[in-house]
Amino acid sequence: MHGSFCYVPQESWIFSSTIKTNILFGKVYDHNLFRNVVKATALDIDFAQLPNEENTLVGDQGVMLSGGQKARVNMARALYRNADIYLLDDPLSAVDVKVAKHLFQRSIKNDLANKICILVTHQIQFLQDATKIIVLNNGEMVQIGTYTDLLDSSTSFARLLDDIHQFEQQHSIELHQQQSILSSTCSNVDEEMLTFSKNVETKQKGAV
Repeated sequence: MHGSFCYVPQESWIFSSTIKTNILFGKVYDHNLFRNVVKATALDIDFAQLPNEENTLVGDQGVMLSGGQKARVNMARALYRNADIYLLDDPLSAVDVKVAKHLFQRSIKNDLANKICILVTHQIQFLQDATKIIVLNNGEMVQIGTYTDLLDSSTSFARLLDDIHQFEQQHSIELHQQQSILSSTCSNVDEEMLTFSKNVETKQKGAV
């Protein structure tokens, strides 16, 4: 493989400056290209909620940004480089399901459609769109092929997908249970506060 290379690490690297400067990373500002990568990474939604939009200061190591925002700034920086070869180290793991789908469809499938793109991911919902899949085990390549080929010829690949699917289902159930407990706790607190407020009001009336 020959050409310019761009690597997107799993841990986002953000320096103390504005979001815009972090994306440009020394490159000359191109308005159309900048707006395109901002939309491709869904940062335009964040800009609308920030006081200075892309000129918002992020603080030391991006302390003013969430983990998902940092990941998307990292991705926007990579897209702005317009390189020939991309290595993306699980950039979808730091964002929620909806944003991950947007990043995959818009940034990877669309903007990088004519690039060589190697995506490292544990999210099996995107595997069917891959031109070729490489399965690693302890750092060694154990299988390679298209999604259909691997399903048809490899029971271990199908078992791997099933294991990941079951893990995600269990995680989803546990998350739902935690949210239900939190919701119930908040309701109990609200009821206790309401009771306390009524008691205080009754005592105040009695004092009068």
